[in-house]
Amino acid sequence: MDPFVLLLISLLVVVGSIIWLRLPAFISLIAAALIVGLLTPDSALEAVAQARGMQAGELVKQGIGGRLTTAFGNTCGK
Repeated sequence: MDPFVLLLISLLVVVGSIIWLRLPAFISLIAAALIVGLLTPDSALEAVAQARGMQAGELVKQGIGGRLTTAFGNTCGK
């Protein structure tokens, strides 16, 4: 899937859940991250893994929850 389409979907999820569903921003961002994680093709994950020097299937095997918590932890750690 095109990255710009994923970006548009995530923006719609965040803005829509904040404005129309009146959810807190943190929950809206987590929901958008989960949706983007579900829609991201395995080929894109393999390309990111190779760019980071990881094994090709390592990110695909990790699952959405694992990737999300790892990225959130890395962001909080910085």
